[in-house]
Amino acid sequence: MDNCRTANEFSIDFELFHIELLQYRRTNDQGGTMRDIGNAIIIASAILLAASYIWSFVLGWRKSALWFLVLVFLWVVFYPIFVAKNWKEAKANFMVFSSGLLLFAIAFVILAATNPYKAV
Repeated sequence: MDNCRTANEFSIDFELFHIELLQYRRTNDQGGTMRDIGNAIIIASAILLAASYIWSFVLGWRKSALWFLVLVFLWVVFYPIFVAKNWKEAKANFMVFSSGLLLFAIAFVILAATNPYKAV
């Protein structure tokens, strides 16, 4: 009978374990600085992608109202076509867009590698 525990004793043990786990995470913050860098890269990526997205509308409007409308409503489908047909005008926009995608991929790898909740 000495091994029997009450529900209160189990909850106290769980709370102690939970507190110890939180303290371990605070003192052994694996990749904390790298996660901050990853988050900063995500923000930079979002800014580049948003700027490129809006810039593509401006370029479409400069070409024609039809390009503008097509890009507004079906950007994913017609942006590559627009860039291919108007490479000279859209080259810089495409480079900004590509840079944003590259930064997003780098940030994804950094954040996935430093995820504190990943399965071991």
